[in-house]
Amino acid sequence: MAKPSFRYFKSLQDQGEDEYLGNIWGWKNSLIGLGLILFFMALYSYRAYMHPNTNPSEIKFELEAPKRVE
Repeated sequence: MAKPSFRYFKSLQDQGEDEYLGNIWGWKNSLIGLGLILFFMALYSYRAYMHPNTNPSEIKFELEAPKRVE
């Protein structure tokens, strides 16, 4: 079975392996994305440290019967 020959893949093979093709969106967007990931990880860590989860089996709910309005 013959391999599909796409022009894009063919041009990539012709360039060689040494050549860097570059980041399609630029390094600025990559660094902004990294900053967002680090910010949300820090926010999650802060929330987990300051407000730890309680054991759900120890939470007791007291339900009141609805009051009748006459």
